[in-house]
Amino acid sequence: MPTLISSFSVPLVVQSLVDRDANPPKIQWLNALQIGAFAYETGALIGRALVDKALLLEKLLAEVEREGWLIEVAAQEAAKRKEAYPAELCFWTIVMKGELAKVGLTLPDTGKADVRQALQTPIAAEKMLESIEALGLEGIGFGMQFPEDTATMYRSVNEHLNHDIIVESTSYGLVMPIPPEPYALEKRVADSLKIVAQYVRQNRAKLEDEFGLAHLLV
Repeated sequence: MPTLISSFSVPLVVQSLVDRDANPPKIQWLNALQIGAFAYETGALIGRALVDKALLLEKLLAEVEREGWLIEVAAQEAAKRKEAYPAELCFWTIVMKGELAKVGLTLPDTGKADVRQALQTPIAAEKMLESIEALGLEGIGFGMQFPEDTATMYRSVNEHLNHDIIVESTSYGLVMPIPPEPYALEKRVADSLKIVAQYVRQNRAKLEDEFGLAHLLV
């Protein structure tokens, strides 16, 4: 059974494959990170909205031996990322900088050409799916732990269309998915919860009443 995160991220990865005939199939790292940032933001909005249903939401994420364990881990990882990048104003940059730093690419110290070259690297899609899943889980922890920051970071790009962030990211070859017009937080939250509602109906129908999101599918 797919997890909540994989239910919406796997189709995006499949659409973005650059070498479908390779064994294993590959995806450009930039595209994988873009999907990871989307998963992080979506997870944060879901976590923020469903914080009172945290243990119920955990059932959609993975099988755990101890109830609440995965939510705790997600919150801890989110806190580490926020501590490392306290000044970041959107989920795109906080994810990009964190993931680039894991391979020794630190913005803005690393040369732009080196970053661009790294982002163009094809990587096994299966490996990237694991990273995207982890980012989505961490995003849920972020939203639960930092609800106000979640709203502020979302709005800075998607409602206010912060052009400084756009220009900085583009200079490194980071194609930030900016909406063509303001995408209100309330609308994005509703769209994210609809993903949960669809997943529950298709995969965990017995939990539908407990989530109380069926009205979003009408």
